Amino acid sequence: MAALIKKKIHVLASKKFDNFQLDLYSQFETDQGDEFIVADTFSDQNIKTDDPYEQFTVKFLLGNEKTKLIFSHNAFKTNNFYELNRLANGINKRSGDLSALAFQYKLDWQSLDSSFWLGYTQSNLSTRSQLTAKGQLFDISKPASNEALIADAKLNNNVQKRAQWHNNWQLSLEESLQFGIEARFINIPTAYAKNNFNLSELVNKNYPISYYGKSPEDTPVQLASDRDILGIYTQYQNKVFKDTQITLGVRYDDFSSIGSHVSPRVALVTQLNQFNSLKLLYGEAFRAPTENELNLVNNPVIRGNIALKPESVHSSEIIWLGQWHKTGVSIGYFESHFSDSILQKQTSSGLQYINTEQDDAKGLEFELSQEINKSVLIKATYTHLNKKYDFSSNEATNLSSIVVNYHKNKFNINVMAWYQGQRDMQVEMQEKANIKLDSYWLVSSKIKYKVLEKADIYLQAKNVFDKKYFTPFTNALSAHGVINRGREIIFGIMWQF
Repeated sequence: MAALIKKKIHVLASKKFDNFQLDLYSQFETDQGDEFIVADTFSDQNIKTDDPYEQFTVKFLLGNEKTKLIFSHNAFKTNNFYELNRLANGINKRSGDLSALAFQYKLDWQSLDSSFWLGYTQSNLSTRSQLTAKGQLFDISKPASNEALIADAKLNNNVQKRAQWHNNWQLSLEESLQFGIEARFINIPTAYAKNNFNLSELVNKNYPISYYGKSPEDTPVQLASDRDILGIYTQYQNKVFKDTQITLGVRYDDFSSIGSHVSPRVALVTQLNQFNSLKLLYGEAFRAPTENELNLVNNPVIRGNIALKPESVHSSEIIWLGQWHKTGVSIGYFESHFSDSILQKQTSSGLQYINTEQDDAKGLEFELSQEINKSVLIKATYTHLNKKYDFSSNEATNLSSIVVNYHKNKFNINVMAWYQGQRDMQVEMQEKANIKLDSYWLVSSKIKYKVLEKADIYLQAKNVFDKKYFTPFTNALSAHGVINRGREIIFGIMWQF
């Protein structure tokens, strides 16, 4: 791994006039990328690659206490690194942008606070990737070609319109009611890819497949869809006893052409004594399949499934909290039960999104916060999954972290370390197999010094010990995980004016 150069500029400005205020936030970031020596996707050799990227953000907010008009634009670009779990220097690219316009209006009437929200977003995404090795399609192409299959896909002009009405009704000092309605309208046009071989013939095994040479043709890779979404929700909060508060909530979601679901939520918090409290939580969550899970077509890596049903999870948790003058502790036990989970699975015709049943997930969580003195604070967490569902092999059984923060006068220093336990990764070879990715500790640190009343300088180090570590692919072609960045050193200046 080599040293990398990263440039980042943040600008935040504000201007008041009459009854309105104009806020501007902008960020530009460019990163030449780290360098890696990794296993080549299409051969048994090692190759050098990197992961450069650029990112730009701008946001305007014009408003006052009751009315706000917000515009934002985000854009990014990456090169060379993995696309569709495949590596191809000089070919792999990804870029995209998202623009959003929103209007918010607040209305107060006695004890009822209401807000109205109208929003419009449009997004574009382009991705270019190499899908086969050179010569892999020679025997099944016409005319025969040694070229690699390259696809350049564009998913443009994706539009979402949103309207929301939210209310908070303070019935008494201890009692409140929240309720509202939300509507979203999503329009996704057909997405096309330019490719030098006939993708449809390849996916459907109609041999020989057509080779287009230097005149690539468009192939639909994601079908068009229109989706109307309606959500209605309410939540009630009150003290049922002197030291016990209850929260009752329910949400109804309806997705056109997909289905509807009612999701309840219950929370009970009781103060056992001055230092100890107990939380009992139960909730249900609902997730409709995404556009690519439903509508991917002519894709040699993974296919969508128009017959997918929404997935849901029922979660319950019990948490004990202890809070003393300088010490805070919490210990929790949780369970999650899944229905119709949407996962990727290898079928007779290749990888595809499907609905399937999973085993429950169960585990323990521990958190500690300790103030050593006025200058030193320590926080630590630990999570143990004592039962993982069948398809969660990418998840570690044990996770932990520790943060130490020191603050005195003009200095602030923190050190963060986190642990990821051993994980399994599914690998697509002649027969499906699992490999184990090693556990690892990562350490980062940041030192900040206030040089002036409105100016700070800082030095930050990520992955201080330059740890070489890997994270899982989903159904990878290689018996290696995704390599991650090594040590990064960042020097910055924050200046308010």
